[in-house]
Amino acid sequence: MIMPDRYNVDFTLRCRRSGIGPAGVSLLGALLSWASAASALQFDVKQISDDAIVSREPTIGNSSLIAWVSAYTNEIAGGATRVTIFDHGQRRDLENPEGGQNSAKPQAFSNSLVWIASFANTPGDLTVRLKEVPWRDEGGMTELRALYSSVADSNGVVSMVAAPTGEQFSAVFVTNSQGMIETTNIVEKIDVTNEVRRHPRGDSEILYWTGGGGAGTGNTSRLTRDGRADLAPSIWNEQVSWQKEKGWPFGWEIFFWKDGVSKQLTTNFYYDMAPKVQGRLVVWYGWDGHDFEIFMYDNEKDITSQITSNRYDDVAPVIWNGDVAWEGYESTAADIFLYHTVSNSPAGPVKGITNISKGNPDDDINPRIWDGKVVWQSFDGDDFEIYYYDGQKTYKLTSNNYDDVNPDIRDGLVVWQGYKDNWDAEIFAWEISSGFTKDAEGNTVAKDVIQITDNNVEDRDPRTSNHHIVWQQDETGKSRIMLATPK
Repeated sequence: MIMPDRYNVDFTLRCRRSGIGPAGVSLLGALLSWASAASALQFDVKQISDDAIVSREPTIGNSSLIAWVSAYTNEIAGGATRVTIFDHGQRRDLENPEGGQNSAKPQAFSNSLVWIASFANTPGDLTVRLKEVPWRDEGGMTELRALYSSVADSNGVVSMVAAPTGEQFSAVFVTNSQGMIETTNIVEKIDVTNEVRRHPRGDSEILYWTGGGGAGTGNTSRLTRDGRADLAPSIWNEQVSWQKEKGWPFGWEIFFWKDGVSKQLTTNFYYDMAPKVQGRLVVWYGWDGHDFEIFMYDNEKDITSQITSNRYDDVAPVIWNGDVAWEGYESTAADIFLYHTVSNSPAGPVKGITNISKGNPDDDINPRIWDGKVVWQSFDGDDFEIYYYDGQKTYKLTSNNYDDVNPDIRDGLVVWQGYKDNWDAEIFAWEISSGFTKDAEGNTVAKDVIQITDNNVEDRDPRTSNHHIVWQQDETGKSRIMLATPK
C-alpha cells in the first residue's frame, strides 16, 4: 500500500525534527505501510445452500438473517419453489401456509422476511377490497362500471358477485379450480362507489415471516387474500409495501401494511409500481397521464407527495432516511437523480433534486442508496463502471476494460460484480473508509478494492449488510448461495 505523497512529506519532516535519520524514516514508513495493508478488510467465504438444490435470489437483513429461493429443478419458473433461510448459522425451508406454491422475490429486514407465493385456491374470508376510482368526464368515452366483490366458496374457488347495493352495472364471473372463467352475467343496477373492481388474473399473494431468534422458530402469515396478483414486496421494520393488480388494462395500485392493517395508497386508472419502504416513508413510480413520476407516502402524516413533475420518465426509486435516488430519462440516456436536503440553498437547508451523474452522455442506471451516499453503474463509452456519490461529489470507483455492474451499498461497504476476465463475473468489495487513489492512467478510483472471488463460475447479484456479503453462484446445472463474512 502506497501512502499519499503529502503524508510521506509530513511524516519525513516530523521524523527529522525528532532526530530520526533517513534509514529510520524508511524503516518506520515501511512498518506503517505494512500495518495499513494488514488492516485491510479480509473475508471468509463459504457456501450456505444445499448443492443438490437450485438456489437463487438471495437477500440479507441487517442481522444474521439470509434468505433465498430454492427449487429441486433448474426450471425454477415451472417447478414448485420455496423460501430457504439461513439464520444464526442454521438453514431450513419455510413452509407456505394454505398450500401456497412457487415462492419468489424474498426481501429481508432484521429478523423478518416477505415474499410472494402462488395459490390455486383462496379459502377463507377475502381481506382486500380495492377502492373504486371516482368517475370523471372523459369527453364522451366512459368506462363500463365494473364493481365486484370477490368471494370464495368452501373449495376456495373465487367468484365475482354483485356488491349488495347500488351498482350501475354488476357482473358475476364464476371461475373453476383452474382459474378459468365459466359463466358471466351482467345486470343493470344503480351507481355505487368504493367497491372492488375487475376480475383478477393473478394468484400471487404476499407472505410475511417473523423470526424468533433462530432457524427453528418463527411464524409465517399471509398478508393478502383476494385472488389478485400481488408483486414487488418491500419490508422495513415490520412494515410492508407492495403493488396489487387491478385487472387488465387498469394497472396496479400501491398497498402498505403495518400492525395488521392494510392501506391502499393509490387509487387511479394508471400503473403504480416498485414500492420501497424505509422508516415511515414509502416511494414508488407511477404514471401521471403523460410519463412516470416519483411519489412518496409519509405514514406518520398520512400524506402522499409527488416528488417529480416533468415531461420524461422517472423510475426505479430507492430510499434511505428521506433521501430518494432514481433513474430519470431526461434525454435518450438515463441519469441518476437524488432528492435530498440541499444545505447551500439561498433559502437555507431545503429538500431539492440534484442530478448527481450529470456530464455522462451514456446510461446511468441501477442506483442503490445508504446514509446519503449513492452507488450505480454507468456506461463510460467502453464498458460499465461503478460510480459513487458521497453526499457532495461524484467519483468513478472503477476504471478498467471490463464491465462492473449490479452494485449495492450498506454500512460503509460497497459491493458489485465485475467481469474481470471478460468471461464470468467475480465479486468485489470496497470499504468507503479506504478512500481513493490514482490508477496508472491518473484516474481517481477506489483504493484497496477487494476481490472476493476468483474462479471460473458466474458470481452474481451481491447484496451486503453489516459487512456480510451474500450472492448467487452459477455454473452448468447448478446454482448456489455464497456468503462472505469478515475475518
